[in-house]
Amino acid sequence: MADPVIGIDLGTTNSLVAYMAPQQANGSAAGTGPVVIPGEDGSNLLPSMVALDENDQIIVGNATRKYLIETPERAVYSIKRLMGRGVEDIHDELKLFPFRLAEDIQPGEVLRIELGEKTFTPPEISAFIVRQLKRNAERFFAGPVTKAVITVPAYFNDAQRQATKDAGRIAGLDVLRLVNEPTAASLAYGLDKKKNGIVAVYDLGGGTFDISILKLHDGIFEVIATNGDTHLGGDDMRWMIFAAIWASTFAAVARPCKPYARLSSRQKLHCQHGIPPGSMSNYRKGSATSERSRANNSSS
Repeated sequence: MADPVIGIDLGTTNSLVAYMAPQQANGSAAGTGPVVIPGEDGSNLLPSMVALDENDQIIVGNATRKYLIETPERAVYSIKRLMGRGVEDIHDELKLFPFRLAEDIQPGEVLRIELGEKTFTPPEISAFIVRQLKRNAERFFAGPVTKAVITVPAYFNDAQRQATKDAGRIAGLDVLRLVNEPTAASLAYGLDKKKNGIVAVYDLGGGTFDISILKLHDGIFEVIATNGDTHLGGDDMRWMIFAAIWASTFAAVARPCKPYARLSSRQKLHCQHGIPPGSMSNYRKGSATSERSRANNSSS
């Protein structure tokens, strides 16, 4: 395909890339429509996670999971929630995630997230995800890909939309258009084939739960209303479920997690994933002791 235009769903939890298959030369509609492009591992979804490895190389997707558990200070996820926002806007997010902000950020400045010894802005981190999706598309098409359309939540303000465009530009893409996610969902289900009507689209994502009311007229969608809770997505639900389980089952060790904002990145991760603080280091110490014991027994 000459000069393909890809569509990117830059999600809070997962992202993906697709393209619109063209109509066949004989006029047949067979094989037309949106086609998702898989990654090198064969998966259609790319986890929206970024990590910095021991050699300060960027890791994106499934390979970042071990860094999230073992060295959470070198990994970041759900970065979409911070796009186009200032330090004064993210108090609720900081309660949920083990992010480390650069200490010298001033009110009104662009956020900078610490990964290891380096710092990155949310658009730069998102650009790593977009760049990986771009590579997947280039491998699929066996050629360069330079143009894209990216979806955004309908409630995104100008700053958040600009941050999304910046991520695409940093990744080497010409972002032709930002499409509201409810509109993209309606197009994916073929609702544009109808002449007129009113459509309600619910979106339960990693960061939000919202509803948009779309008006369809001659194949053109207009978002006439949108509302929802920007802190009722999968991340928030997972934390609330964990907090309830922690309070009822691990009451004896819940006290260290009470002043959550004061915890270190590792302690926040322990609290989020149900690993009592210190258990990981104790496990490692125990494993090292066992290894020494086996070595002594084998040599005697």
